[in-house]
Amino acid sequence: GETLWRTVTNHPYALILAGGILLAGGNDAVAAFDAQDGQCIKTFPVRGCAHGLAVAGGSLFVSTDTGSVYCFR
Repeated sequence: GETLWRTVTNHPYALILAGGILLAGGNDAVAAFDAQDGQCIKTFPVRGCAHGLAVAGGSLFVSTDTGSVYCFR
């Protein structure tokens, strides 16, 4: 029950864990955080609010409120 880390982010819409990476959906971007220390590793640009996140086959799939679906490898 102890907190490992805490960070302030502008990515409140979706959250998933894939391996050691925590992915968070926000406005016009998805952020990737190291699950061990909370450091932001990378951001992925999208158009709209990233509400749907899925990881499969080494790819990140993102759906937004604009109706777009993105695939990042």
